[in-house]
Amino acid sequence: MSQVEQVLNHWLSHRQALMDLLAVIPSDKADFRPWEKAMSVNELALHVAGSTYKFVTSVAAGRFEPGWPQLQAETMEETRRILAEYTEKSRSALADLSAAQLDAVVDAQAVFGFSAPGSVFLTSAIDHEIHHKGQLFVYARLVGVESVPFFVKR
Repeated sequence: MSQVEQVLNHWLSHRQALMDLLAVIPSDKADFRPWEKAMSVNELALHVAGSTYKFVTSVAAGRFEPGWPQLQAETMEETRRILAEYTEKSRSALADLSAAQLDAVVDAQAVFGFSAPGSVFLTSAIDHEIHHKGQLFVYARLVGVESVPFFVKR
């Protein structure tokens, strides 16, 4: 299995668990946020979707440009659909990466203040997604979901 396939499979194991988690959060809890300044369920899920896509496409381009996708949805159903759409877009873009792009230095000075190999940014994207997925597991419990999926789907 190539390094790109390993990264893709690792990421998908977490993304599929996130999609399963969103499936059990009640539709009327889309706007739930545990405190006033927190992102809502919808906002957090869409932040994950857009951020991962931004990381993958930036690695493909060899540089990060300022600005992040500002995905929006009003309902859980819309959020689930957008997450599925961006999962496919990210999966496709990730599958198209080469081993050379994982090794190549990606210019991220304008966004993060440093540059690093593509593999570093893909690892960061997955870590970022895991972090926010964990938050959404807590959100799910706070809104009364008793049976949540396993944290990863193999």
